[in-house]
Amino acid sequence: MNQILLQDDVSPKAYLKALIEAYPFTIDDDTVYSLLNKTTYPHPALIAFLKYFTEIPKYHLIHHKTKDTYNLHDLAERMSSLLQLHESILHMHQFMYDATIQISRHSFHNPYAHLPLTKILFLEMTHLHKPLLFKTPDAKAMIIHHSQDFLYRDLSLHAQNFIAVSIRIVDKCGIVFIPRSQLGSAIALSQLYQCASPQTHQDFMIICGIASRENQAAYYYDATNAQYIGYIGGDTDMETFPLMVTMVQTIYNAICIDKHDLPINGFMFNLTKHKKTISVVCNGCEACGIHELSYALKQYCDQHPQYHIESIFQQSGTLHFLDNDIFATGAQTGALIPLKRLDKAYLLAHLHQGIWLNPNGEAMLIHHAVSFDQTAAFHKVHAFFYVNNYEEKTGIRCFASLEEAKRVCSEGCYQLQGKPCHAVLGNTAGVDQQKDETLPLLHHFLDMMYINNIAMGEIYTQTDSANQHNSCMQSIEALFQFLEEENFFQSDSPALFKTGL
Repeated sequence: MNQILLQDDVSPKAYLKALIEAYPFTIDDDTVYSLLNKTTYPHPALIAFLKYFTEIPKYHLIHHKTKDTYNLHDLAERMSSLLQLHESILHMHQFMYDATIQISRHSFHNPYAHLPLTKILFLEMTHLHKPLLFKTPDAKAMIIHHSQDFLYRDLSLHAQNFIAVSIRIVDKCGIVFIPRSQLGSAIALSQLYQCASPQTHQDFMIICGIASRENQAAYYYDATNAQYIGYIGGDTDMETFPLMVTMVQTIYNAICIDKHDLPINGFMFNLTKHKKTISVVCNGCEACGIHELSYALKQYCDQHPQYHIESIFQQSGTLHFLDNDIFATGAQTGALIPLKRLDKAYLLAHLHQGIWLNPNGEAMLIHHAVSFDQTAAFHKVHAFFYVNNYEEKTGIRCFASLEEAKRVCSEGCYQLQGKPCHAVLGNTAGVDQQKDETLPLLHHFLDMMYINNIAMGEIYTQTDSANQHNSCMQSIEALFQFLEEENFFQSDSPALFKTGL
């Protein structure tokens, strides 16, 4: 058993009965009730019972606007305590729901008549009662293919075994269908992206967790219905949350490329000083140290209160060419961060919140990072830096020429576990796979940055260094020195830099 799932109104006694029925060892109701009412608590048998359910996620599904539904706060209190003799409260946080999920049905356009998608319940809202901790199968190195064939032709599924999450990314909407056995992944997805009611037309649909003889991950553009469709199927080792997120991002990136926008990995932040705000983009993959660099940036601003920092996105974004200038938007409202890349102080600050994945494997933390309105807004770009982790340097440098900027970003060099790797802009979520489309697009955006006097260069992280945090701090200090010397906070349009550009 990997989860406890209850629906609608559940009294504390009925909730306890459901746990007893799910308990794999021999124990009857009278024994549990008797032990709970004994003044000699705790009893070894009861401790074993509690410990077993401590490690199993417990979810409560309630229907939206149901007359008998308790509000989430009261429900959490009722489920986290049971009454003993003399009505004294026995504190048993092990019994508390991990999350309460409001579900509902929606009518939406579904062009695939052979799939019962309209019968699947939607996750509408999630309320976490405590930090959520769950394991997903170990991720395998899967490649998401761009298929030329219709993916859903022979697919069948049982509606009662799935739950749907409708997500919104800037002005695009899509639905991800996830097995109920992986409800933790659905909750995590709802924390990473903005949830929204299904629209009349979907820009994409993804079905995850279909059993098949071969591991498959592919997406396809259905020109007839003008939407992308994605499919993840195979054995349980393949049904992983990181792969699901990569599929969502790959399809969204494909949509952006179709619109001649440029998807990027990395983070963007607004810096304000003397009522002047500038926006800086740092582009690179996770291995480049974008999370470490982002944390160093926040630390620096905490130590220098004259700067106010505001995060726009922390992992994925898009560059747009509007009104003869370069703007950027984000994709995710949350952040999915490998724990091994986080400073210990940052981890301690977030122990009480968010979702923790694979605590014994490649652990990750999901937590809310920015508001949807903030990340979906268009922000003018004032500086663009490629994150370089393959050279043993600190600080920053501006590109000597436009040609060098194109070469560095096109090659997309980075170092992963001591080995050199390459991907256009360091982005493997569909961008590198579509080089024929993305390279001309990248060069066009760099041309526009050059014309609009946008600073372009590299910032160094040394992610394989034992002194990585200090290296990132030194690079952030160099970044701020550069911004001050070039008068970014004093003029509306920074001058061309003395670097050949």
